[in-house]
Amino acid sequence: MGPCTTTEPKKSVGRWTYLATAMEEWLKDAAKRRYVSPRDIPKAVFAGAREFIEIVREADRVMRRGTFPPQGWSAVAHGAAQDAFVGMSRESRQDWLKYAAQFLLGATRAHRLTREEASIACTLARFFGRIRQKGEAERYAQAMTADDDE
Repeated sequence: MGPCTTTEPKKSVGRWTYLATAMEEWLKDAAKRRYVSPRDIPKAVFAGAREFIEIVREADRVMRRGTFPPQGWSAVAHGAAQDAFVGMSRESRQDWLKYAAQFLLGATRAHRLTREEASIACTLARFFGRIRQKGEAERYAQAMTADDDE
C-alpha cells in the first residue's frame, strides 16, 4: 500500500473518544453552573453527540425487535454505550436515551437549567465519561499491540 493510499478507518469506539471527552467536560460545567449554552462547545462536537445518542437509540430499538444486530458505526456506538447501561432494563435505556435526546435538543439554546435538567446533565456527563474511558482503553490496547508487533 502506497503512502497516499487511503483505507476505511477501523470501526472502533476510539472514533468517539474526543467527542465523549468534550461532552463530558461541557456537561459537567453546565451542571455545575446550572446554565447551558451551545456556544461553549464546538458545533461539530455537539452535533456529533446528538448523532451518537440517535445511533444508540436506533441500535437499541433494532436489538429490542430482535432483528439483525446493528452493524458498522451503529454497532460500535451501541457496544460502547452498553457499559453505561449496565443494570438497566431495555425500557429504562429507551427512556434514558429519550431524555438525553430531549436534553440535547433543548441545549441548542442557552438557558438556565432546572434541577431536573442539571441532574440529566450530570448523568449524561457520566455516560460520556464511560465512553471516553472505553475509547482510551481501546487506544491503549491498540498502542500496546502495535508495540508488540515491532
